[in-house]
Amino acid sequence: MRLTNSEYGKRRRARRRLELEQMPKVACACGCGQMITPESPGGAKIRYVKGHGARGKPKPNKGKGSTPEERSQRFFKKRKAEIEQMPKIPCECGCGEMIAPIGVDGRKRRFVFGHATRGKKTGKPSWNRLGDKPLTKEEAARRSREKRWARIEAMPKIPCACGCGEMIPPFTKEFQPATYKRGHNPYTENRYRWTKETTPRTNYSTRKGQKLSAEEIARRTETRRKNTGGRYTVGGWKHKPETLQKYSIAVRKRDLTGERNPFWGKTHTPETRQLISERNSGSNSPAWKGGISCLPYGPGFTRKFKRLIRERDNFTCQRCGITEAEYGRTLPVHHLDHDKNNNDPTNLVTACPKCNVWASYHRDEPFRPV
Repeated sequence: MRLTNSEYGKRRRARRRLELEQMPKVACACGCGQMITPESPGGAKIRYVKGHGARGKPKPNKGKGSTPEERSQRFFKKRKAEIEQMPKIPCECGCGEMIAPIGVDGRKRRFVFGHATRGKKTGKPSWNRLGDKPLTKEEAARRSREKRWARIEAMPKIPCACGCGEMIPPFTKEFQPATYKRGHNPYTENRYRWTKETTPRTNYSTRKGQKLSAEEIARRTETRRKNTGGRYTVGGWKHKPETLQKYSIAVRKRDLTGERNPFWGKTHTPETRQLISERNSGSNSPAWKGGISCLPYGPGFTRKFKRLIRERDNFTCQRCGITEAEYGRTLPVHHLDHDKNNNDPTNLVTACPKCNVWASYHRDEPFRPV
């Protein structure tokens, strides 16, 4: 599935934050002793804590009117005085009004404000002029798609790479480079379509709407009867009574539930339960791994860092696919190599509690979607 621009941006920013978290910290250049990241999210070098760059330096223009706002006001006041001394020119719309040749921002002026569109057709009025409600996300997306498709249709056509001679737009509707016309790619033709030339299997599309002959029906019936040893009824294939009897006996022999269980109606004494607990606890347990579950996690395995891992995985368990919204609570982060000190992002995945326990008992099996 293709990622949207917003989703791609979120993942890229998350990866950048993880990189910054792993970078070694440096001391602030002002000498305060605080440790900072050497780079910003945009890649710029950082030497000071925010606000420490001017520590110990004399502030310029300490007198009256040294703020940026006051300096800006003085500059524009001086610029307006210079513009008023310039000779005026007439507005090009023909109204006869005189205007300054340049504006305060330094750009050339040709019209009085609002006179540039006099006597011109500006097209359909905007939605704001009509006073209607703003566009919904679906309507805005539909209009954006239509504009994109119109631009693609206006582009010069290219020939299809299969050699059919047909001309196609250089891009698809998803704005991906186009090489073949839809359905002309030989790779997908051979991979996804069954034909007599590419596979010995029967091409069922050629029999669509046709009835099987009596010989074909008899042949299939005999084959199924030979393979299953059963009989065919209106409800489908059924086992023979002898086979059903054998299945019933075999199931009853294996069934030890309910009253067939030798321990039915009995309970262990408190002494026996205590003895069983002691025999299966600690190093006597088959799941004992040397007490590694009590070891602390390595440095850097913080709440913020774990949230970045869950955000990278879209807050979804990477084995069963359940989300935090469906589970109703925060999902834990699992170490793939079961080393609590290895906090490399490639070694961490989001897992629900059930899959996290499963991974502890199946350490030799890969942690992948089921």
